[in-house]
Amino acid sequence: MKDASGALVPGAAVTAQNLETGTSRSTLTNETGAYRLAALPVGRYDLRVELAGFKATTQRGLVLSVGDETVLNFSLEVGTPSQELVVSSEAPIVNTTTASLGGLVNEQKLAELPLNGRNYLDLTLLQPGISQNTVVIQLGGGAGGTIYSSNGAPIISNNFLLDGTPTQNVLGYNGASVVGTTLGLDGIREYKVITNAFSAEYGMNMGSKMTIVRKGGSNQFHGDVFEYLRNRVLDARNFFDYSYGQCLASNPSDISSCKRNPPYQRNNFGGAFGGPIQKDKTFFWGVYEGLRHLKGNPVIAKGIPAACVANGTRTVAQGNPNGSDYRVTPADCGALIASPLTVNAAIRPLLALYDPADTNYTQLSRASVNFGQMRVDHNFGKGDSLFARYTIEDSDQLVPGPGFGASVYGFKEFQNAATSRSQFITLSENHIFSPTLLNTARISFSRTNPATDAVVNPSQTGQQVVGPDVSFANGLPMGLVVIGSNGTGNPNFTTMGPDFAAPNYHLQNYWSVSEDLFYTKGKHALKFGFLGNRIQIITGETVWNRGRVNFAGGLPAFLQNQPSQVFAAIPGGVERRHFRYETFGFYGQDDWRATSRLTLNLGLRYEFNTTVTESQGLQTTLRNPGAQVDVIGGPGWTSPLTVEPYMRNPSLKNFSPRVGFAYDVTGNGKTAIRSAFGLYYDVATIGSTTFGYVVGDPPYRSTSVALPPSWAPGFISANPGPYQPPFTNPGAT
Repeated sequence: MKDASGALVPGAAVTAQNLETGTSRSTLTNETGAYRLAALPVGRYDLRVELAGFKATTQRGLVLSVGDETVLNFSLEVGTPSQELVVSSEAPIVNTTTASLGGLVNEQKLAELPLNGRNYLDLTLLQPGISQNTVVIQLGGGAGGTIYSSNGAPIISNNFLLDGTPTQNVLGYNGASVVGTTLGLDGIREYKVITNAFSAEYGMNMGSKMTIVRKGGSNQFHGDVFEYLRNRVLDARNFFDYSYGQCLASNPSDISSCKRNPPYQRNNFGGAFGGPIQKDKTFFWGVYEGLRHLKGNPVIAKGIPAACVANGTRTVAQGNPNGSDYRVTPADCGALIASPLTVNAAIRPLLALYDPADTNYTQLSRASVNFGQMRVDHNFGKGDSLFARYTIEDSDQLVPGPGFGASVYGFKEFQNAATSRSQFITLSENHIFSPTLLNTARISFSRTNPATDAVVNPSQTGQQVVGPDVSFANGLPMGLVVIGSNGTGNPNFTTMGPDFAAPNYHLQNYWSVSEDLFYTKGKHALKFGFLGNRIQIITGETVWNRGRVNFAGGLPAFLQNQPSQVFAAIPGGVERRHFRYETFGFYGQDDWRATSRLTLNLGLRYEFNTTVTESQGLQTTLRNPGAQVDVIGGPGWTSPLTVEPYMRNPSLKNFSPRVGFAYDVTGNGKTAIRSAFGLYYDVATIGSTTFGYVVGDPPYRSTSVALPPSWAPGFISANPGPYQPPFTNPGAT
């Protein structure tokens, strides 16, 4: 603050008034003429300066965004406070106070930018340094939605904060539903993505920080209602969709029944409403958004030629033209076999599942999402304010089963059903002790629970996928049949069978407590804080319970029942684990206004996590991988296992210095030079590392590989593996 001669002006009263809620905050300029109003809520403000002997000066229409630090310099004119000078020009938009890099998605962008699907997370891809990841394999819930890397950091290293509440699920990719949606656009005020050089107040992850501020009510009632409809009528046909041509070929006498496009219907609807409960005191804002989606997915799986399937599953009396029951020729099988052969009796039920009607088809996927949110803000007075917010999103969908490499989707007999429920609760209180001392306390709870199950249906031939002639484990649907590979897939044949990772669920409970203290002293803007989290992960995995049979020798090996291996989870293993750990973070930050043009950002964060433990004691570490484990307690038996936590904890050394500067080159806020250095750690990405222990962690759960001369139904039940888990399941079912 200066006067017309350029002299510093101490003792001036500076007041910021929120134009939406009527609340205000005041402070005085110090001996250097500087002032600071820390932790103001986002919104539109009028900033007024008053001092005896000078005209009152008001800056109108100042827009303060999330994470912003706006610099406004005033030049006071001699006069009386009853005289007022009104300034309506915009504040400088160049950051001249911090070294952090990032981008803001404000209300205008949210409202005006084209956003297909109304998924606000997609707008993050417009920020510099953000690159989308499109190769995540969708096995199990929690890997949907927009997934990205920030400046090359791991895709699980991004932190998503909703009013300070973490929202990412156990995998750490994002907080999207199983449908891949991030709805609730009308409930977002704005959000900022900090991609690099963030200050000491941000921790938990080394990647980007997305800080989302939800809308609150104001002194005026307002709202909106919307409905978006899309269908196939105005859509062009997918060039690679052959379903229309197939329909014409199979229905030449009724071509009107054939549609150029598969079924498609998308209804996205909802509304928002809010306003005052008590003027200038209490406000509310509520949001609902729904999605109903029906889509036809044309599927062309790489199966076995139709004649090969037909003749390999019928006798001469039933129409086999090859002179012998269940006999196929190279002509039948598209030259994939070298000479005629008779299909093995055990293989015939499996071969019947490759019927062309189950290979080329249109699957109808269905999705439903319901999003709701309510936020209430209350001002107790000029020194105290509080808000509470509850957000919930339910979703479910039915989609084709995976094809495991040869095709995106698998055969018609198999589908995936997924559900999720995400809930986020935040309670935050601001207390102003003095114009230079402010405290923010926050408690929150988030719960994410994506789950996936396999849906199985009979073949179009009537062949069941559950039964004594096809099931690998008694009573369960069949496992995977892989032709031409010893893995889960082959580029020449779509793998037959349901999703080997389903059913599964990945539940995460996330309790969080934080406190931030803001203190202004002269040229120093100090900030100190604490963040504590308690994280509970409950994971259920049934990977390979139904088993897998591989025919690496290709189609001849399959038809003659000559497997290269069989593979399955050993029955009786524990399929559910309860993991626990906590994180604790402490930081101090000083933004020092060294000169009128130079600001130094100096900070230190110390953050660590406790050792991950399994609440039922089901944890081991493999110390001697060469130990004899074929027969427990038998000759030469050496236990390779010790009962102790899965991993060591190196996080106690996680000291994170943060140093940066911002220099206003010309002094008018239009050009800045910024630079920073920092050390960053991941302490919130442990969830994704726990799956390996649930899927296969001897002796609690493990897998077995065998090399039998032939495959037989029920092989998992008949030959459960080299050893059984030597334990009971203490509460882990």
